[in-house]
Amino acid sequence: RPPPPAAAEAQAAGQPPPLQLVRSRRVSHTAMAYFRRFYAFNLPEQWHPAHVTAACVFLAAKAEEEHIREADIMTAGYGAPDVDTLLSTEAALVTALDFCVHVHLAHRPLGALIERALRRVEEPTARRTLRESWTPPAEEAMDHVMASYLPLSHSPAVLALAVALHTAPPAAPDLSAVVREAL
Repeated sequence: RPPPPAAAEAQAAGQPPPLQLVRSRRVSHTAMAYFRRFYAFNLPEQWHPAHVTAACVFLAAKAEEEHIREADIMTAGYGAPDVDTLLSTEAALVTALDFCVHVHLAHRPLGALIERALRRVEEPTARRTLRESWTPPAEEAMDHVMASYLPLSHSPAVLALAVALHTAPPAAPDLSAVVREAL
């Protein structure tokens, strides 16, 4: 996988690459959900989107119990000019979210659905091969789904089922039987 454009430019100029915060998909997707929910009730003219982005990443890391320091947010260039702006924007974000910082993501239902389907495969080698061919495309598809506005209008279980159906390899067990069994 090639380095991100900013890292490639820094490398070509002989400079150290910019700090890349190590975040899980859950932090990224939670931050996106916060951002959408915040601007559902606030105008971009009131709050600068770059400041809100920094606050969303910072709050999402806390909510998902992944430690990111204020200095790391500043260094990574998420858009907050200083710590005071970051913290005041975070306070406005928490208030706009009505102090509800838990976001139901579709990762757990997707993983459970794939595992339930894989239980129908008898041979361990075939199960492992199927898991390895199914999980990466499912995670990538989930990234695209979570970056869209679909999570605002569909439940995580519905999103997980759609992604599992879309990314299921030809050798995968019949998902309709798995869903009927679960219901």
